[in-house]
Amino acid sequence: MPITQELDRRKFDVLIVCEGKADKVVVEMLCDSLGLLKDVSAFLTYSRGRASIAERISTMKGQMRHSKVLVVLADADEREFEEVVEELEKDLREHGLSVSLPRENPSLSKMNGVSLALVVMGLTCDAELHELGIRKHELEDHLVKAMLSLYPKQRQRIASAIAKK
Repeated sequence: MPITQELDRRKFDVLIVCEGKADKVVVEMLCDSLGLLKDVSAFLTYSRGRASIAERISTMKGQMRHSKVLVVLADADEREFEEVVEELEKDLREHGLSVSLPRENPSLSKMNGVSLALVVMGLTCDAELHELGIRKHELEDHLVKAMLSLYPKQRQRIASAIAKK
C-alpha cells in the first residue's frame, strides 16, 4: 500500500513524523525501495524542524486513536541521545500528549494508546565525521558515511562539500 501524503479521515496503521522535508524524502525513498510499508497503510509527514515535532504530532491525535504505531524521527544535532528524549517528552506533554519514555529503552514506548518508536538520527560518536568537522548530527550523517565508504578517493571532495554547508 503506498505511503499517503495527506492526512484525512482514513485510519492508518503507521504514522511517521520526520523533522524536516529532506528527511521525509529520504524515508519515503527507503520505504519504497525496501518495501518496508507495502502491507500496511501509512501516513508520512514532516514538521518544520525539531521545535515543531510535538506540535505536528498533536494535530494527529484523532488518527492516533486508530493507529498501531507512531514513528518519530528526530535529529540528534549537537545533543546526546538522552537530551533528545527528554526534550521530546517535555514538548509532547506541553501539547497535551501523555508520554513517559522509559530510560532503559526510550525508543519504544506508549503514548495515548499507540506504540511510539523514537528514532534519533545521526552518528554522534563517529570519529571520522568529527574529523570532517561535522558537529550537528542528523540523517545526512549516514549518507556521508556511505559516500565515504563507496568513494574513498573522493574524501577531500566530500570534505570540501561539507565545509561549504
